[in-house]
Amino acid sequence: MTSPRPYGTQAELARRLGVNRSTVNRALAAGRLVPAADATAAAHGLLDIEASVARFAATRGHRVDLVDRHAATRATAPSTPAHGAAAPEAPADTAPVVPGPPAPAHAPAALAAAPVAAGARAALKGQILAAENAKTKIEIALKRGLRLLVDDIGRESHGLGARLHDHLQRVVDQLAARLAAVPSASERARLLHPEMHRVGRAFDAGLIDALRAIRSTTGPRP
Repeated sequence: MTSPRPYGTQAELARRLGVNRSTVNRALAAGRLVPAADATAAAHGLLDIEASVARFAATRGHRVDLVDRHAATRATAPSTPAHGAAAPEAPADTAPVVPGPPAPAHAPAALAAAPVAAGARAALKGQILAAENAKTKIEIALKRGLRLLVDDIGRESHGLGARLHDHLQRVVDQLAARLAAVPSASERARLLHPEMHRVGRAFDAGLIDALRAIRSTTGPRP
């Protein structure tokens, strides 16, 4: 019996949990899901399915945004004195409470319960939305072949350079002695021209193969 794939998309996780895709998006922004540990998988937006299921269940009922909102309301709402009792006056030397910086999206609910200014919260949510939009655009560009993975480009470039080196070394091995025996530059050019033409054709074919290999990992094949 084979084990399930360790990583999956947000849609796959939504089907696993039996929830909507929007619920998964909110859970990811709230730090209730676990991104893939592999850098390449994480760059594609994949999640650790089993770990995300466990964290989602463990944090059920702890909506970070609602906890923050209620905490901020409690911090700013005036206390109600008991019936017939006068409201206590604040000491004159009491320093005003300055809201701290917003908690990160992956912070636990206990840390996220700290009061945060409304303007800072709106700015943070705007940054999260912009990051999600940028991530979606990158994923679409990768699938369409408009962007390529750096690791794939480096691997194919190294292989292409090695093949070019082999072709040039073959030309040297075959023509070195003949070129040394020919005194005329035009005659040496005549000997080199067809060989270099073959090297160029081999390089062009190798470049096409390298591009096809790179794009096959991120988008439709050319």
